[in-house]
Amino acid sequence: MKITIDEKVCLKHKLTPEEVLLTLAIRSSKDLKKVFDNLVNREVLVDREGKYYVTQHWSDEIDEILCDSIGEVSDDRINNLAEELRDCYPKGKMPNTPYYYRCNSREVRQKLKKFFTLYGKYSDEELINATKRYVASFNGNYKYLPLIKYFIVKNKKVMDEDGSYHVVEVSPLADFLENKEDNNVVTASDDWLVEVRN
Repeated sequence: MKITIDEKVCLKHKLTPEEVLLTLAIRSSKDLKKVFDNLVNREVLVDREGKYYVTQHWSDEIDEILCDSIGEVSDDRINNLAEELRDCYPKGKMPNTPYYYRCNSREVRQKLKKFFTLYGKYSDEELINATKRYVASFNGNYKYLPLIKYFIVKNKKVMDEDGSYHVVEVSPLADFLENKEDNNVVTASDDWLVEVRN
């Protein structure tokens, strides 16, 4: 089964995408409680003070399922692109942390799969150029440069009007892709890479 859900079409029918997905789940299961209990028992979902959350591992797995289901981005392309983007980032650790700017290949591949699922098609050249421009915009001062995985896609907590929090996904990579003509954005050359590597 392959399902495509368009948010605009959902709203046209006065339903949110979440409501459509939940309705599909209820319609396709004779015993939704059993399915839910199974997800909790397998720690796909966890209960935190009466609210259920998807564990990070399973969130990553779901992203891979969605991306692989689209089938438009091959594993070879993801693998090669992950290495090329990692090469755009400086080597070494963030100051006073155990975290490497370049992360590891697996994390970068997962974030790229999520990026393609959320933001659609971009060429490798566009992605590499945006990454180079982003890193160059720090002018060699990487104190506030986020890890590459968070540059690609990051979950961010946002406070609602009622004081409660919800998570939204943000992507500085998408921002740089969509604002490449902005005069305030530095256009990168490959010169900075020579300095970083030496």
